[in-house]
Amino acid sequence: MIDTANYTGEFMESETTTGCQIDCLVMLPYYDQDGITIYNADCRTALDSFTPKQFDLCLTDLPYGVNIDYDGYDDSQQNLASLIEKIMPKLLNVSDRALITCGVINIRYYPQYDWVLNFYNKAGAGSGKWGFTTWQPILAYGKDPYLTNRMGRRSDTIEFSEASEINGHPCPKPLPAWKKVLLRGSVSTTDVILDPFMGSGTTLLAAKQLGRKAVGIEQSQKYCDIAIKRLAQMELF
Repeated sequence: MIDTANYTGEFMESETTTGCQIDCLVMLPYYDQDGITIYNADCRTALDSFTPKQFDLCLTDLPYGVNIDYDGYDDSQQNLASLIEKIMPKLLNVSDRALITCGVINIRYYPQYDWVLNFYNKAGAGSGKWGFTTWQPILAYGKDPYLTNRMGRRSDTIEFSEASEINGHPCPKPLPAWKKVLLRGSVSTTDVILDPFMGSGTTLLAAKQLGRKAVGIEQSQKYCDIAIKRLAQMELF
């Protein structure tokens, strides 16, 4: 499934027709099949390869700065604050709108958002200073696509009860719940979805099951391989 013949793990410089001027960065995909593309790269650099508003929706789950044992990333609060500062302008530049699960305590790190959606699980969605939390914020940037397309008003609460699957990634989102979030931010099957913190590929699976194209960026080759395996298993059903 992996196109190892073309993958280098690096960026390649593209040239103009004169062959003497570098005008952009071009990445070679780690995986590219059936409208789903994966880049094994650091999104802090990779996002520079895309054009403004190239993606209809960025749906992503950034690290939380709680010392989760990720492959190749130190999940500290200091690193998270620096990561958000560097990545958010680029992420918002290439996306028409964005939905970002950030964790309650990390809202303060993010730039001004247009709204906060409620990702709600009455059985508990985390812990906080006043007990366990039953909700997680989803920061919304850009305009509500339902209102923009005159499709009526929708709730800003997304309920879920499903547990995440065990797949080798330390912090995956539950696929059924993530599909609901994607559908809240995307109303058309022509939409192209971006996830610059792809992890084990839940956004890509959700997009594929919902008939949308998607691009994922992930710095860990291990997690890229997990995502590709999940996509392959999806083909069996």
